[in-house]
Amino acid sequence: MNTHEAIMSRYACRKYTGEQLTEQELKALTDAANAAPVAMGDYSGYELVVVQDEEVRKAIDAGTAHAMPMMGDHPTYEAPTLLFVCIKPDQQFEMIPYCGASCIAENIMVQAADLGLASVYIMAVPTIMQGKQELLEKLGLSDGFIPVVLVSVGHAAEEHKEVKADRLKIRKI
Repeated sequence: MNTHEAIMSRYACRKYTGEQLTEQELKALTDAANAAPVAMGDYSGYELVVVQDEEVRKAIDAGTAHAMPMMGDHPTYEAPTLLFVCIKPDQQFEMIPYCGASCIAENIMVQAADLGLASVYIMAVPTIMQGKQELLEKLGLSDGFIPVVLVSVGHAAEEHKEVKADRLKIRKI
């Protein structure tokens, strides 16, 4: 698959088979995360936490579901692999770490599509987790880091055939 095909085939998957990723697939995703651009090339304010442990994934769902009733009991969609992009907040340039986290997440999702995997970008779960010390402890974060983006990844339970044309208003000046 080429880059354009990976970008065009990526979509927000909300139903997974439960089959765990292989070590090679996970390595490709973490390599893609490491290749993402961040401000001034300074990666010291970022951490990537990979959660594959079923009990931890269930605890995250249980601890965050109440805040998002529209997502049901499984706000991570029961994906077998959760990749939390975590930042160390920057008081001087508040939005910059969030932008870098989104670049990291996008690289992960495009790489997942290239591997034939499905993914979804989630901000609500990590945002809710920021106020739940017991869930933050499960991530084992370094001092001062918080989760800001979650990419749930796995094998899609259903085939997706969305056409991605003319969704964004484009103006040329």
